[in-house]
Amino acid sequence: MSEHDRAADHLEVRIEKRLGHPVRHAARFAAELVGSVLMGDTSPRGPGADLVVVRRATGVEIIRTPVDSVEEADQLLRVVRRDLDEKSVLEFTAEWHEPS
Repeated sequence: MSEHDRAADHLEVRIEKRLGHPVRHAARFAAELVGSVLMGDTSPRGPGADLVVVRRATGVEIIRTPVDSVEEADQLLRVVRRDLDEKSVLEFTAEWHEPS
């Protein structure tokens, strides 16, 4: 594999349930539900999920970012898929890498 190959040939994006303790998920969901009702926000929310990009060959995770609503997940998934199709592995990872 060359880092200049099309990213979609070597990387895969998916949405995964957010890691964590079930009690923490329930508390976060309850807080978001109350906040949504008070703010008049009707967008569907759940206990949260992460958008994850992994290497196809090894399954090694290279990007994990939280998404908290169905709309946010859908929008981000579309952008990442487009970038995977249009960019090289090097370009994609340079653009999406979150500095530590």
